[in-house]
Amino acid sequence: MRMLLKRSLALLVSIVLVFSLFLGVFPQQARAQDTIKIVGNWQDAGNWNFDSSNIVLSETSTPGLYYGEYTFKTGGSYEFKAVINGSIWCTGAPKVADNNTNIPLNVTDGQTVKFWFFKNSQLVIDSTHFPNGPDSLVGQNSFKFVGVNSEWDPNDGKYQFVRVPDATYTYLYDNSYNDFSIPYGFKIIIGGFGNLSWAWNGAKEGSVVKFKETS
Repeated sequence: MRMLLKRSLALLVSIVLVFSLFLGVFPQQARAQDTIKIVGNWQDAGNWNFDSSNIVLSETSTPGLYYGEYTFKTGGSYEFKAVINGSIWCTGAPKVADNNTNIPLNVTDGQTVKFWFFKNSQLVIDSTHFPNGPDSLVGQNSFKFVGVNSEWDPNDGKYQFVRVPDATYTYLYDNSYNDFSIPYGFKIIIGGFGNLSWAWNGAKEGSVVKFKETS
């Protein structure tokens, strides 16, 4: 009886979570006229100066998805972030370290690197880690929950979002048929990178789940 009641309550408060990288579901600090640049520790990337960087990302035909390329004259190890208007510094995966949100690049002479920036979630990825851009966010590198049922392993392959067919990079997690509840505190990450992943903080209010950017 208790199990039946538990399942009935689970269905009653079933949560369908839609994780949209582009649609107007999440806070949008970037606006239509914003300038988005790659800023990093090499000259053309401004040596960490937004105004001096000449690597500007342009919005694609997919609203909210920005794209740009850069060819390195000299190979080596570099670090970067995506920056909106010189004030909003955005990270991706993998990071250099758990407490350092720069993204590493290891390139050869003449190598061209592609950058994709998701405006709503303020996530940047590059072709050295994700060769096919957003289409590489599958399998081990899918978006996933951590914190569900007190499980925080970022590499366990559980609680993964599924891409919605015929949608513009929209991901869904359906909790309708599970006995567990979404906890008050959780995160959404890109799996496979451990603590070096970009993450969104989540907050639960009753049966409503809201996503908030990592501070």
